[in-house]
Amino acid sequence: KKKKKLKARATKKKSQSKLPFSVLTSKYDKATQVYNLKPGIKLIYRQNLMTPTFVLHAYIKGGLASETAKNAGTYNLIGKSFTYGYKGVKYDFLRNDLESKSSSLNGFSGKNAYGLTMHGLSEFFPDLAKHFMGTLIEPEFPTKYVSLEKQLLYRALENQKEDPVKQCFKAFNEIIFDGHPYALNLIGDNKSLKSISAQKLKLTHAKNIKGQEMVLTYCGDLDIEELLEYLAPYLKKLGARKGIKRKIPLVKPKSGQKIEIPFNREQTQILIARSGYNITKKEDLYLKMLTAHLAGQSSELFVEVRDRQGLCYAVQPLHHTALEAGYWGIYIAAGFDKTDAAIEAIMNILNRLQKDGFTQEEFERVKVMIDGQSLISIQTNDDYASIYSVPVLHNLGLDLEHQSNEEIRKIKYEDFQKFLSTFLKTKWNIIKVGRTS
Repeated sequence: KKKKKLKARATKKKSQSKLPFSVLTSKYDKATQVYNLKPGIKLIYRQNLMTPTFVLHAYIKGGLASETAKNAGTYNLIGKSFTYGYKGVKYDFLRNDLESKSSSLNGFSGKNAYGLTMHGLSEFFPDLAKHFMGTLIEPEFPTKYVSLEKQLLYRALENQKEDPVKQCFKAFNEIIFDGHPYALNLIGDNKSLKSISAQKLKLTHAKNIKGQEMVLTYCGDLDIEELLEYLAPYLKKLGARKGIKRKIPLVKPKSGQKIEIPFNREQTQILIARSGYNITKKEDLYLKMLTAHLAGQSSELFVEVRDRQGLCYAVQPLHHTALEAGYWGIYIAAGFDKTDAAIEAIMNILNRLQKDGFTQEEFERVKVMIDGQSLISIQTNDDYASIYSVPVLHNLGLDLEHQSNEEIRKIKYEDFQKFLSTFLKTKWNIIKVGRTS
């Protein structure tokens, strides 16, 4: 029986070329393909026969980058309210049925996309696919539950006022992403939330599901023919689309800003940082190497500032990269009486790296570290779905992650040294949140 099943699967593999879609296969991961189902709608498929489980994701262009100060928090609220039932299926039934089948369905939102993610058992895929696609195409956004989510967000906004870490990053985002929606609070503010109704959420998503580019991602044990057969009735409801082009605002990051926010805490939150690069820039790969070098308990940052000098409770490099902008810096949590010494210690390390760079041994070691980290970070169906979905959605290619690692391996020592010398020679923004006296 096992031989017959394997033979049947091999026969199906050969027949994939007969599917009425153009197909792109990863050069680095032959188990992964992209099917162009319709203009503007793609399916990422990766078969994993190891376990009878699956993940199913839907990514739609949108998110924080599509918001303004007036409607900030819209996509976060869509993500939180997505799964409260869909046309013909009430929330109570949906929740109970998902739980009875040991599965989960959640909405999400980010900087440039939003959508759904499901984890489930393959034996229940037909029923679970109905819930997933029904939620994706015709969600209800019941007023009762949207109002509940808004109340929770109002509380979260109040809590943020009492959170020195949140206040530190809020101030930094406003100066580093000046002129861009990335500077907005992901959950909005009291004024913007009041203007968002359940009907507005429904209309926003309905417009996107008709016109925005989207990607479906499946990682599991089903054959591609089985998967497409289950999805076919729902795909008929999704029309072709060219995508709604959005004019990307110009980011106007500031430098040399010194901001102190009074906060009655013994611990001071400190951020020393500057603007970085978007995900498509080669310079962002250099920052990935710099971050790897300074991360971990054996790094100079941790050993010198925390262990030897005892100047902080926590210290770590921050490397944030997104589709349209990014930043890089060092985060520190220090006692009030050690704030200035901690900042000086950090600046000494940054200045030394700017002047001397890495040794050849450190340079090669970091490359090995990144290779290892990449392998460790891709172990589950969800890991694979995550690394492939966003690049494909934004037309950056299926192999962006693999190609980035390949590019890091090719980086020359001399070029990296020149980058450090230039990048680290800057007027750093320094944000301090804590006691002023």
